[in-house]
Amino acid sequence: MAAKARPKIKTEILKLKVSPDDLEKIDAAKEISGHATRTAYMVDSALSGSPVYLHGIAVAIGKLGQICNEVLLADETTTPLRLSDKEAKQAVKKIIKTCDAVTAALRR
Repeated sequence: MAAKARPKIKTEILKLKVSPDDLEKIDAAKEISGHATRTAYMVDSALSGSPVYLHGIAVAIGKLGQICNEVLLADETTTPLRLSDKEAKQAVKKIIKTCDAVTAALRR
């Protein structure tokens, strides 16, 4: 079966004057956000109404999962647990599972 031709999407070329300092900031933000191109980063930022900080959010949520793992699942000699061992492990598993799901979604 032959593949259908994709319809052409009308686009316009924009020319922007950006200072070298601003261009450096844009490139740094593009790298942090995980966008492949400067244009993709700028379009996403403009359409969302604010700069895209998904990478930073994913890192923060990942750290939360790590903190939960280290603090709530620590052995009895390092951190006194307020929950029973079983309750703490169940809570941490749920938190980590949630953090992992959100992190994976944000990295897509």
